Amino acid sequence: MRVKVLAALAVAAVVLLALALTQPTTTQPAKQLDFELVDIYGRTFKLSEHRGKVVVLDFMATWCSPCSAQVEELKELREKVDVVIVSISVDPAHDTVERLRAYAESMGIDWTVTRDTVGLAARFKVAAIPTLVVLTPKGEVHYLHVGLISSEELEVKVREAMGT
Repeated sequence: MRVKVLAALAVAAVVLLALALTQPTTTQPAKQLDFELVDIYGRTFKLSEHRGKVVVLDFMATWCSPCSAQVEELKELREKVDVVIVSISVDPAHDTVERLRAYAESMGIDWTVTRDTVGLAARFKVAAIPTLVVLTPKGEVHYLHVGLISSEELEVKVREAMGT
């Protein structure tokens, strides 16, 4: 009887852990400093050059299905609000510049796409993808979301960051 109870508790713990790891979460990390990344066309993206605008960082990878679904939500967001979007691959070993270019073209992405070669995901404590970070016009973290998020929900957070 005791073994059955322990086995049941172990199974329950594993199930709860699995659920916790797969559920979208929302947190607000500490403020972030400036950073620079080189995009898939060799251009430098520097956060400080976008002060005065809300910036959405989209931590992703080309092999991540929810990340591809997130692209469609980001496209819808851009139709509604003026926002700077940067998609950042957290798997630069797999997502070569060539692979990211092909991905961006096939997905119809017209915003900055880059590889995280400077440890930015670690600075934002990205543990799962997609992870989206909304930065205020001052470059401060306003909102961080892990998991797929709708354009409507994201629009609310972007407008909050804009102060509207």
